[in-house]
Amino acid sequence: MSVLDAYHIFNERHPETVARSTFNALRPREVKTITPHETCMCIIHENMDLLLKGWNNYCQKCSNAGSLSTGVKVNMKDLITQMVCTISNEKCFIGECDKCPT
Repeated sequence: MSVLDAYHIFNERHPETVARSTFNALRPREVKTITPHETCMCIIHENMDLLLKGWNNYCQKCSNAGSLSTGVKVNMKDLITQMVCTISNEKCFIGECDKCPT
């Protein structure tokens, strides 16, 4: 969510409370002014994204060479849903969930 999106939500709930420029000036410095996508850009997630891109490129090359490959691209969301029982449970992500398949 961008600062502008947050401002629109805030403005719907509290009309005429603050101007957009004031809302933007009062934001914490960790909040970026422009976010072109809704994904995390931390080094851990970026590295995982790069690994998945490499894996998909490798699978594509194997598929083109006639090796056994499904040709289905793996994305982060699908991979996570196969590794944890529910995305909303933090215990699944830190390995403390007894129900998760991994």
